[in-house]
Amino acid sequence: MFGGDPTSPERALIAAVIAQAVRDLFVTVIVGAPSEEAARREALSFLTDETGSWAQSREALCLEVGIDPGMVRRTVISWLDGEATPMLPHGRVMKVPEGVDTARALWARLKAESDTRARTYRNAVDARHARRLRAASDAIKARRRDAETAAAVEANRHHVDAVLNRQVRGPKTALAACVEKVIAELATGPKTARELFFALDGDHAPDAISRALDILDAERDGKLFRLPATAA
Repeated sequence: MFGGDPTSPERALIAAVIAQAVRDLFVTVIVGAPSEEAARREALSFLTDETGSWAQSREALCLEVGIDPGMVRRTVISWLDGEATPMLPHGRVMKVPEGVDTARALWARLKAESDTRARTYRNAVDARHARRLRAASDAIKARRRDAETAAAVEANRHHVDAVLNRQVRGPKTALAACVEKVIAELATGPKTARELFFALDGDHAPDAISRALDILDAERDGKLFRLPATAA
């Protein structure tokens, strides 16, 4: 992994920096020391981050000495996942197993934390998406109900006008308004007289609603009233 072609002191220095990052990640100097943990985390970020400043630094340094930065990342991850044995430059095997174990434990912990954050984010996104879908569905249903109500009122308007011309004289009265509102409510489905009263916000007395139902020749099924078939 560290072959490259360090033909200048600058390139040799860069290759040494990359090799030192591998040592910082996999070789333990003082177990549990805060500086050790910080150095290990920085080395891990430098060698494995897929995006961000650490990834950009790795790419710039690797390309400078003729090393594929993607290959460096994949190789280090294979070591951390236990798929291969970590190697120092020139093919030397790591001789500090506790350092390798510590690096792998850190990698496993950070992956688990990342997976948890990813799941939390996905769940939040899914929840927002579900809320948007429900809101859109409710809006569509509401528009459909409004359209169906308007269509039913319009379709029955000739029937209502004929009935009102026979039974309600003069300008539009409270009873005429009550009849129109009852039509609008029954157009959405059968309702009881009590449901009609509350649907009309108590603006019309029960006897006015009963009178409106009589005017409409509303069909009755038990306590439920519906628009007459002749007015559908």
